[in-house]
Amino acid sequence: LLQQSNMAAPPRALPFALYILCVTASLGSGQVPRGVPPEKAPLYVPGSPFTCFNGERTIPFTSINDDFCDCEDGSDEPGTSACGRGVFYCENKLAKSLHIPNYRVNDGVCDCCDASDEYGTGKCQNDCEEVGRALREAMEKARIMTEAAVKVRKQYEAEGLAKRAELQQKINELATEKDRLQALLDEANGHKEQAEKPEKEAKDKADNEWNEKLTTMKDAAIKKLFSLLDKDQSGGISSEELQHHNELDKDQDGTVTKEEAEELLDLDGDGALNETEANVGEDHFKEHLFEQIKEKFKEHGVVVDETKPEYEESINHIIAAAEEARKKAQEAQNAKQEADRQHDDHSKQLGHDWGPNNEFAHMLNNCYSADANEYTYTVCPFGKATQTKKSGGGDTNLGNFKGFTGKKDKYSEMKFEGGLKCWNGPQRSMTVTLICGGEVAVKDVKEPSMCEYTMTMTTPARCSLDQIEIHDEL
Repeated sequence: LLQQSNMAAPPRALPFALYILCVTASLGSGQVPRGVPPEKAPLYVPGSPFTCFNGERTIPFTSINDDFCDCEDGSDEPGTSACGRGVFYCENKLAKSLHIPNYRVNDGVCDCCDASDEYGTGKCQNDCEEVGRALREAMEKARIMTEAAVKVRKQYEAEGLAKRAELQQKINELATEKDRLQALLDEANGHKEQAEKPEKEAKDKADNEWNEKLTTMKDAAIKKLFSLLDKDQSGGISSEELQHHNELDKDQDGTVTKEEAEELLDLDGDGALNETEANVGEDHFKEHLFEQIKEKFKEHGVVVDETKPEYEESINHIIAAAEEARKKAQEAQNAKQEADRQHDDHSKQLGHDWGPNNEFAHMLNNCYSADANEYTYTVCPFGKATQTKKSGGGDTNLGNFKGFTGKKDKYSEMKFEGGLKCWNGPQRSMTVTLICGGEVAVKDVKEPSMCEYTMTMTTPARCSLDQIEIHDEL
């Protein structure tokens, strides 16, 4: 029988009679060989020679599934593990069909719910009815969730369309308002300039008068103290003359010594008195010595009160008018800046890609968070992504929103780049994968590479009725 069938010897672990039964069943009249998927069944014609998929050779049909690898690509052994590089098809009636590597056939592990992959070991039983029931229940729940999510998505789209129109209207209104506020600002600045001119003139006049008066008083005080110290009125102050003034007694022993007096006059600190220091004239005294010792002679009236007096009432009225004009000009500038800010913010929001039907507009100005290990991760679409320690501390910037960057489906992914640079590493970044879900929520956060983070987020904006899988076999 082996020779007639051109079959290899049966595996030692498989009883001979059972092996023959299995091969006969797989090659029975009109049957598709075990492990062949429906789409490839036309390539296996019972009774006809079989050509390997790669075209390398043609073999008798009886050599299919004979547990001997005739084809390099393994296409002659779809139902055995002889080649180990083919694919085994599990029909899994009442459940979902499955394709597995054929090296897992008869390995003692139940891969197919219909037990077809373990026909030789007999270790598995057909539980596809139970598996199919659970699968159908899960699919029904997914269908209900998806249908509800699609309704939410349509609501997002309607709200996004309205939001776009609303923002455009606000931008148009703000453009007009900016022109109006600019005119008011120009007018207010004109009034301010008109009010500040007499204010400056009045203040300058009063200040100059005070400065002149102060200079006169200080010069008088300097002359007075110089005259007091210049005992012989020679026009110069010597160390001997300073010794007569106990106010200069540095060590408070009741006597001004020659050393103490010379120390005061030794302005260059070289330990010796030069000609100028030995006999200090009034100009030198004014420039170098007066400020140093005037407080010691306070009782002699040589300390001038330099407190600037209040302006006269007439000047205060002029100042008040100028301050009021400045206040109004500042208010006008603040109003204009606020209009500019709002106009720029609205324009920036409107410039974002909200999806093909505005379905992502609901994420504007919203943030979503999730905890992972010792951190809380927050992502603000159209804004930035951050990482915060649960134990406290500031936020770490993981990147700013760069846009939707999915390869096959643009809106399946958001990218955040340019975050805080890692020590001895790259700038932090985050990739957010968007999948269908009944609500907007962060489901998973990882750091697969140093300072490169990934996040999975569910949102109804990614749901469509096309995602509801319907299997004919179910």
